[in-house]
Amino acid sequence: MIQRLSLLTEIPYETIYELTLRSYEKTIFEQSNTTNKQKWVLPLGIYHRTWTNNGLQFCPVCLSKDEEPYFRKSWRLGLSVACTKCNTLLHDCCPNCNSPVTFFRSDVGFKYTVSANTIATCWQCGFDIRNSFRYPTVIGTIGYQTKINTIIKTKHWQDRCPSNEYFDALYQILKFLRSTSPWYRHFVELIMSYENLRIRSLPTKHEFEKFNTIEREISLRIACWILEEWPHRFINLCKESKLTTSIVLKDTQSLPPWFITVANDHLHLPSASEKSIMRMQAKKQKH
Repeated sequence: MIQRLSLLTEIPYETIYELTLRSYEKTIFEQSNTTNKQKWVLPLGIYHRTWTNNGLQFCPVCLSKDEEPYFRKSWRLGLSVACTKCNTLLHDCCPNCNSPVTFFRSDVGFKYTVSANTIATCWQCGFDIRNSFRYPTVIGTIGYQTKINTIIKTKHWQDRCPSNEYFDALYQILKFLRSTSPWYRHFVELIMSYENLRIRSLPTKHEFEKFNTIEREISLRIACWILEEWPHRFINLCKESKLTTSIVLKDTQSLPPWFITVANDHLHLPSASEKSIMRMQAKKQKH
């Protein structure tokens, strides 16, 4: 399809490719998934000619400043919760009727005439989403959103680590935070006890991509904080809440080697047989 578009429009293939979510391959995920849900991408919930999920976000300030309104590619990502240019939280639905942003439906009812509505008009209630309330960000949100944007842009974290490995680790941390398992209860309670984080509760839905913007803002802010000062903060939190290697590395298919190494080296709880061997070795050393 991209090749066909390039041929018809005379726009270079690379330019069109960069407009697609697939361009995030090797950046925020290893490989794009066209047949199933994609990690980090907000699901649209396509049903006939409409969307049932809040899968497209927007910044009302950006849309207001645009000569011709357009939706940014990054607004489809669960990693995006705030606009760093306008210092405001993103919206994930029409604030007037709570309908998903479905801009291509703005021509509904105009069968024989051209609609005067822009793509910034809610097709359901006619509200101009450029007039949406500007939600101020929580202290720290713009900082971590800028960090995430930089990692995506440079494709690296801490100079050497590929960006997709960082986001794989971040995704694993988010699993801990939203889990209802008793294994992670103390971990979450410990984090909530830190007054400087300013959180009262954490969302516990099954899928991060189905969180609303506010829920994702809270979760991402905490997850990014945990990965700061790597690996010391992570190790200390896990040890204090008694999370072991088997729990930390549970239910994952893709974790970076450096994450696994830290878990194995610092959080491993010896089995009964390993303890027996260690005792025998200790006795031999005494003699």
